[in-house]
Amino acid sequence: MVANHCVPTSNSSAAYTTRDGCPWWCVTGHGSPRDPGWHESLSAHVTAPALSANQCTGERPETLLSATVVTLADRPDVFGTTTRLWVDVPGDTLELTVPETDMLIARLEAFLPRLRAARQLLASASMDDRPENPAAVERYMTALHDRITARTVAVAA
Repeated sequence: MVANHCVPTSNSSAAYTTRDGCPWWCVTGHGSPRDPGWHESLSAHVTAPALSANQCTGERPETLLSATVVTLADRPDVFGTTTRLWVDVPGDTLELTVPETDMLIARLEAFLPRLRAARQLLASASMDDRPENPAAVERYMTALHDRITARTVAVAA
C-alpha cells in the first residue's frame, strides 16, 4: 500500500501527496481520484439509537460523533505537517490537538454519570405513560378539521 514516490491526485492543492513514510494507520487511497491529499485513520463512530425529531421513518439514525486522526502533509518541506483529531458532530467539525482531545474525553466521562442519572429519571417518570387512543385521536383531529374549516369559511365570507 505504501509507494516510495509522489502520486498525482485530482486535488490541485494536494497535487503531490507523498506516500513515502505513509503512517501505518493511514487508510487513505493515495493516488485514487478521490485522494483528499492527507493521511486519515479509520473513524470511530457513535450512532444515535433512534431517529432524530427531524428524520423520517426509513432513514438511518444520525451519527452523533465520529473521530478520525488526520495528518495534513501537503508539501511538508514547505508547509510542515499538522495532525489533529477531527471530531464530526452534526453540522460541524472540531479539529482537536492532544490536550483538547483530553479535555473532550474528560467532559464526555463527566457527562456519562449525568446521562445515567437522566436515564434513571426517565425510567421512573415514564412508568405512568399511556399509549395513544386511536379513536380519541380520530375524534380530536376531525373536530380540529371542522373548527379550521368553519373559521376559514367565516373569514372568506
